[in-house]
Amino acid sequence: GVGMGFLMQTSMLIAQNSVEQRDLGAASGAATFFRSIGGSFGISLFGAIFANRLAGSPAGGSFGGGEAGAGLDLERLRELPEQARELVLGGLADGISHVFAWAVLFTAAIPVLAWFIREVPLRSAADPTDDTPQERAEAALGKTPVA
Repeated sequence: GVGMGFLMQTSMLIAQNSVEQRDLGAASGAATFFRSIGGSFGISLFGAIFANRLAGSPAGGSFGGGEAGAGLDLERLRELPEQARELVLGGLADGISHVFAWAVLFTAAIPVLAWFIREVPLRSAADPTDDTPQERAEAALGKTPVA
């Protein structure tokens, strides 16, 4: 929220303000699409970091059990001896804290990158030189407006 949350609406405003009036929908759609792609990439990246850290921990073997699709759910965790349960929970905590450490780096980098965004003055109203919807429709049909 600190890194991307500050820039979410600002980046949408930048995208909309940087295009002509007739391209607002495309700019909004592209900004939303790339935000979704970035979110998917981020989840994949942080999931891989977590899984890698967890696999390298002493508790890493507790999550597969050798069976296909086997995992460690809450009931199986409760059945473990106290020492093994602490080992597993420690591995989970270590993996999550490692993900947050990487997230802090991204959080710090986003405002630095935002500093380099080119400033574009905001539009106060629709550009009077933009065509009206009727003029665009007539141009698409090859008709010339009647004076």
